[in-house]
Amino acid sequence: MRKTENFNDGWLFYWGDGNEYSDPLFQDGQWREVLLPHDWSIECEPDQNAPTGGGGGYVTAGIGWYRKHFCLNDLKEEEKVFLYFEGIYMDATLYLNGEKIGWHGYGYGSFEVDLTGKLKQENVLAI
Repeated sequence: MRKTENFNDGWLFYWGDGNEYSDPLFQDGQWREVLLPHDWSIECEPDQNAPTGGGGGYVTAGIGWYRKHFCLNDLKEEEKVFLYFEGIYMDATLYLNGEKIGWHGYGYGSFEVDLTGKLKQENVLAI
């Protein structure tokens, strides 16, 4: 039996970078809550001098992190679990509970990540 769940709510977002952001113990309480899909680049004022140029919409480039905390109470050991993304832009590295579980190069194409055997009762997904 196949079960599909919407995973778009309850994400936290921070515009910036830090090696500690993939750590499940990192304190992200000051991060902003967002609903996916989310495009942080449109929050910037267009700037004709932005390095992205016209092809990138004249927006400021950078790195943004997303984190989601979630619990699985009734997961059976033999169950297969996949996380399906309809699109993430540019060089996304995915971490589950601090472990690198995937990478997606260029954006907006769909892909999935197999979480089978990697989930705990309490989890943190960081992208």
